[in-house]
Amino acid sequence: MHHNRIWQLLSRKMDGEANMDELRELEQLLMNFPEDAYKIDIVSSYLQKKHNPETFDEEQNQVWEKHLESMCSLYPGEFTDSPPENSPPRQLSIISHLQRNKTLVFSVMFIAITTISYLFYQKQINRSLVNNNRVELSAQNNLPHPSKTKMVLPDGTQVWLNGNSHISYQEDFGKNNKREVALTGEAFFDVAHNARVPFIVHAKTINITVKGTVFNVKAYPEDKNVETSLLKGSVEVCAKTDPKRKFILKPSEKITISVATEKEARAPMTGKKALLGNNNDNKSYHIDNLQPEPSSSIIPEVAWLQNKLVFNGEPLSEIVEKMQRWYGVTIEIKDDRLNDLRFTGAFNNETLREALNALQATYPFEISADNNRITLYIKQ
Repeated sequence: MHHNRIWQLLSRKMDGEANMDELRELEQLLMNFPEDAYKIDIVSSYLQKKHNPETFDEEQNQVWEKHLESMCSLYPGEFTDSPPENSPPRQLSIISHLQRNKTLVFSVMFIAITTISYLFYQKQINRSLVNNNRVELSAQNNLPHPSKTKMVLPDGTQVWLNGNSHISYQEDFGKNNKREVALTGEAFFDVAHNARVPFIVHAKTINITVKGTVFNVKAYPEDKNVETSLLKGSVEVCAKTDPKRKFILKPSEKITISVATEKEARAPMTGKKALLGNNNDNKSYHIDNLQPEPSSSIIPEVAWLQNKLVFNGEPLSEIVEKMQRWYGVTIEIKDDRLNDLRFTGAFNNETLREALNALQATYPFEISADNNRITLYIKQ
């Protein structure tokens, strides 16, 4: 059964014993069975957070401990070294249980993780932030690729969140002529029409205002740009630092505006504005037409809605940024001559190695891999 094999491989990976073939097998299984990938993501997050108990939600901790207690009572011979009360368990203790009797533990863990996954999902979909009266909605973070999460806002607006993304809004959303959300990451919006109450998306230092339309916004913390892609209707885009300068997009247009990354925004000001989109810098933004990739007829900007990674004449430097997020690895380009080489194509179920090989068939570079760190370079 594939569940057993996934947990066996995960056990070896976490113990540092898995070889490259086993790691590739695990990656392929997680792509074929994304529902199990989500549960593994929950377990990994749990193990990491347990080393820092202050970051772990008490309700989640109680659910997990309850399942561990059940396993100890049902199978005392298998679970005899439970950690002391109020003491975070050692990471290897769970791994040692897996190694002792994998078949038995797999079935119990599967039930436990399914319950915990449901709890996580419920808390992520509808979680109220009491301190500032905001509601935050988060996407699930599946492995190895991000997955989309669909949500419906109080006004009927439909939102799809890409992996590692979230939006938040005030509890009075839709009331007092207010429909405003803050976005971190990437989201696709199908806004419920309301001519009296505009819908506003705040993404970094950019504001996108609409009354009823379909569009995509990408604004991850590490990105140097905020991208707004319009499929239907009309949107007005402006910068918080220059609200009088507004851009009106038409369907099938995309605007890319240079902004500060999260790291740059936290750094002390040195005379350089956080947003480069000011009246004296015409190179800080550009508007392009959305162009489908020829072989797949998919628009790259919204390909993630179909669980695809699509490029249409994009430079390798931008492709690498997307592949890092998609595959959860670090990719470094060692030779600047590779940055501007362009690629057109679509990836669906390809592994990281297969995707890199496809790029390598087009470009004259070599690949060096060290765990989750990939280096692209030109052989001297």
